[in-house]
Amino acid sequence: MYQKIPCVKNELLDTIKNSVAAFGLTKLKYTYREACIRVRRSNDNQEKDIGFCGNLLDTAALLAFTGSNSGYISKWYDQSKNELDATQTTATMQPRIVNNGVLDTDGLYYNGGVALNTNMTFADTALIDWNTTWSIVMILDNLSRTGVFECNFSKTNNSANVNGFRIAISASSPYTRFRYWNGSSETTTDMQITDSEIRNGGKQMLTITRNGNNLKSYLGSTQKVNITNFAPPVTLNNNTTIFNIMSCNGASSYTQGNCKALILFSRDLSEQEINKLSAGL
Repeated sequence: MYQKIPCVKNELLDTIKNSVAAFGLTKLKYTYREACIRVRRSNDNQEKDIGFCGNLLDTAALLAFTGSNSGYISKWYDQSKNELDATQTTATMQPRIVNNGVLDTDGLYYNGGVALNTNMTFADTALIDWNTTWSIVMILDNLSRTGVFECNFSKTNNSANVNGFRIAISASSPYTRFRYWNGSSETTTDMQITDSEIRNGGKQMLTITRNGNNLKSYLGSTQKVNITNFAPPVTLNNNTTIFNIMSCNGASSYTQGNCKALILFSRDLSEQEINKLSAGL
């Protein structure tokens, strides 16, 4: 089941500040009082918001709603209160949370061609500046050894002819990549995380942080790379950003796996904060 986090003040995002968007299957902020996910039931396509019981996903309400059917996520609510909810209206592209009446205990299940999208339309760079300082934290589980699992940031939901970047867990070396693109041209940076490390059959926390020209990656609480002269090939547009979490189809090749949490910060995280997130998520 989902790991219990004490629902009290001064835990996780109550003390680790500057989250821009926060998606999780546990309560990440003491003050958050809204739903966790919106679920579509497979037999009749009815949808229902599912909240928390204490600080955990209300799995009793979830399973009572789906019954013996499957449940798919149409919306993952942003707990940062910036209302950057991740949505997917196309049924065949929604990640799964219940499989024929059985809870997917490792998180949202992705199985190729699946994506949740968030429209981040910023009036200015008050929330985040992709060209300077930020952190991305992902909790992943049971990633298969084929295809690609990606976290994409771009001006549209198609990388063609736009500037953007992606964190890609790939089927070939380098297995964990940070990739900037400018239209069809891409520049890849190896995050120094091996295939056996990221796809070990268990839960992993992947963190990428940037502070100016410093780019770091962490697996759990262990730093894997520290690039001190990182020079992105493109300048990103901060005003309109499509962010999605997806597993990609490539003919018969795709990544299966689960995502339990994803948090964006408008600053780089300290190692102490990364350790705290690794222990609590």
